[in-house]
Amino acid sequence: ILEQANALWQHGRQKQAVELLREALKLEPDRVELKVALADKLMQLDRSEEARTLLQSLPAEERDRQPASGLLARLQFADLAQGAPDLATLESHVRAKPDDCAARRQLAARHVLAGDYEAALEQFMDILRRHPQFEDGAGRKGLIMMFEMLGNENPLVVTYRRRMFSLLH
Repeated sequence: ILEQANALWQHGRQKQAVELLREALKLEPDRVELKVALADKLMQLDRSEEARTLLQSLPAEERDRQPASGLLARLQFADLAQGAPDLATLESHVRAKPDDCAARRQLAARHVLAGDYEAALEQFMDILRRHPQFEDGAGRKGLIMMFEMLGNENPLVVTYRRRMFSLLH
């Protein structure tokens, strides 16, 4: 079913993919991988609240494990970007006011949602470098959330974890 849903998705038939996953969940309501796959597809369709409800219905140990934990982290970035200006506006604002950490955090969230993870990591590193205590450690927390989202095996995680460690110590 997961393969069929992904094939439908790849061929531009997103609604059918979502419906297939919903039907499969009716038959097997406790299958974690179906819930996670459906949540992922819903997020890609900008239906974050439905995805959040699905992910929060998972047992705690599943929510804390990839891929669900990464999707939950992505939802947090979507929350951060809610109501924020667009990417270009935020970039020009941050160039004009480099110490505006609130705008930097929104810019990082926009980069995450656009799939530009390295640019997002750079923004969080800048926040950590400029104002380590901003919003109760938002730079460090943002980096950690991204590490969770990307997974420990990702080369960006290895590089930025090392950079964060050297900056903090």
